[in-house]
Amino acid sequence: MAVKSPHDIEPGTGKPFPTDNRAVGYTSKPVDIYTHWQSGGDVELTYPDDFSMHGGGRTWPAVPLSADPGDWTVVFYHVEDDPAKYASIACSGFQVG
Repeated sequence: MAVKSPHDIEPGTGKPFPTDNRAVGYTSKPVDIYTHWQSGGDVELTYPDDFSMHGGGRTWPAVPLSADPGDWTVVFYHVEDDPAKYASIACSGFQVG
């Protein structure tokens, strides 16, 4: 799963750039939700604790929602055995005021 801020975030400072976010966003570790659904269980992830940004061989913690007020996006991904092989399977959003 990924949580995307409304704007690109400068990883070193956690401050937003004045441009729309075209990146994947802050991602959680992969979770096999099928195994949870078989037993009727849930998967619970907490933002920002369970999310981070990856790029250039580095990892940065997710910024708080208050760092970039506006329209945030939540994207559910199907990821194959290679992290570069993924597809969006569901999308939703929320506003931070």
